[in-house]
Amino acid sequence: MLSDQIRNDLNAAMKAGEALRVSVMRMALSAFNYKKIDLQRDLTEADEVAVVQNEAKKRREAIE
Repeated sequence: MLSDQIRNDLNAAMKAGEALRVSVMRMALSAFNYKKIDLQRDLTEADEVAVVQNEAKKRREAIE
């Protein structure tokens, strides 16, 4: 699942001292947790992709 890959990448980024990547991955995991609580079930792969797309859209709109 996407969340598992992000957790693995987060650990690698923390070990490498990449602060920006760590911040982005923590944001994604947090968004997954909020969505999981909102839906009151485990997220599917499609749910996780939708969360990432929604978060990316928010960031693009904030930049504009």
